[in-house]
Amino acid sequence: MVIQLFLFLISSLAQGGSESPFSFRVETSKSKVFQGEQVVASFILESQNEGAVEIEVMKFPEFRGFWSENLILRQGPVHLMPVQDFKRKRAMALVGSYTLNSIMGIKTPRLEPMKILVKAFGQAPLVLTSEGNFPPPMELPAIPGNLKAYPFSGAVGAFSFQVNQTPVSFRKNQPFLVRAELQGEGNFTEINTLPISPSETMTLISQNSFSESLPGRTRKVFEWVLSTDKETLPEWSPGSFLTFNPETKSYQLIALPQIRFVPLPETSLPQNILRMNAILFPAETEWKAQAPLTKSRLFWFFQTLIAVLFITRIFYVQIRFYQERLKSDPKLRRKLILKKASYALKSQNWEEFLSLASNLARELDQKKTSSEFGDSLTLIIEADNQLRFSPSKTLTVSPDTLRAHWQKVGKALENLS
Repeated sequence: MVIQLFLFLISSLAQGGSESPFSFRVETSKSKVFQGEQVVASFILESQNEGAVEIEVMKFPEFRGFWSENLILRQGPVHLMPVQDFKRKRAMALVGSYTLNSIMGIKTPRLEPMKILVKAFGQAPLVLTSEGNFPPPMELPAIPGNLKAYPFSGAVGAFSFQVNQTPVSFRKNQPFLVRAELQGEGNFTEINTLPISPSETMTLISQNSFSESLPGRTRKVFEWVLSTDKETLPEWSPGSFLTFNPETKSYQLIALPQIRFVPLPETSLPQNILRMNAILFPAETEWKAQAPLTKSRLFWFFQTLIAVLFITRIFYVQIRFYQERLKSDPKLRRKLILKKASYALKSQNWEEFLSLASNLARELDQKKTSSEFGDSLTLIIEADNQLRFSPSKTLTVSPDTLRAHWQKVGKALENLS
C-alpha cells in the first residue's frame, strides 16, 4: 500500500511539472469584424498563481495588412492580479494592447505573434509565444441602390462631423480657410479626402488633412483654402459623406452642416509715398570724434579674459587626451608606474614602492616571461605582503637587496611590449 501511494505521488508530481505555469495569448475585443473595423488586440499573460514576475519583450508583434496603434506595452516587474472568471486561469496581467484596423482590400491580414521572456522567483526563465490570431475580416455588404449615387471611400466606423468656425469670415480676392473635424471611432488612416467640391462662387486653392489621437477619442481635421471674387457669398452645403457602421451593419450618409460666410471690409491702402517731401528734417549737428576702442581698459580686460579661457581650454583638452591615452596604451601606463615606483624607492617610501612594484611584478608574471628573474618577482611580492600585513609596518628585506632585485625587474618591464 505504501509503495502504491509513493508511485502515485511521483506520477502526480511528474504530470504537474510537465505543464507550463504560464500561458500567453492574444484576445480581440470582437470575434467577428468587417474590413476596416476597429478592434482592440490585447496580449494577456495568465498563471495559476498570483504574484510578481519580470517580463522582457523579445519580439514585438507585427500586424501585416493592418493600420495599428500601440496603446499599452509593459516590461519589467509586473504583478499578476486575480480575476473572477471561471474561463480564465486564476491571475492575469495585460502585457500589450493595440488598436487595429484591417486595410481595405486585404482579405487575409496576418498577425505575427509576440514573444516574451518571463522570470518568476524560484523558477527558471521561460520563453512564451503568444497564441491566437485575428479573426478573418468579413467583406462589406453591397451598397443599397438609393445610396450608390454617393461615392464610398472605405470609411468604416461610427463618425460625426463638426465645423469649428461658423460663420466663416472672408475678404474679396483673398484666401480664407474652412476647417471641419471628423470625430468618432473607425479607420481614420484611410480617410484622406472627402467627396466635397466648392460652389461656383468659390475657387479651391488647396486642401489638407491630419489626424490627432485624444484621450478616449480620435479626430481627423480637414482644411480647405478657398477664395472668391464676389462681394457676398451664400450659405454653402459642402455635401454628404457615405460611411459603413459595423455596429448597425448598414451604410450611413453623413452630411456636413451648412456654413455661413461674413464679408469683411477692405483694408485701407497706405499713404502716398510722394508726400514724403513734406517731412521736415532736423538741422545738421556737429559730430564729435570718439576715442578708439583699443584705449579702453574694459576692452583689454575682456581680451585678456578670452585669452586665459582659451589657454585653459587647450590645457584641459591636452590633459583629457593624455588620460584617454593612458587608459588605452598599457606601455605608457606601465612607464608612468615605473617612474612613480623608482621615486618611492629613492625616497625610501617602502609601503608605496612595494605596492606599485608588486602589481607590476604580478603583471610581468602573467606574461609567462619571468623564468630569468622569478626569484626577484617572488621576493618583491612577499616583501609587499609582509609589510602590508605586519602590525609594525617594518621592512623585512634589506634595502640593498630590494634595489638589486628591482633593477632586474625594472629593465624587464621597460622592454615589455
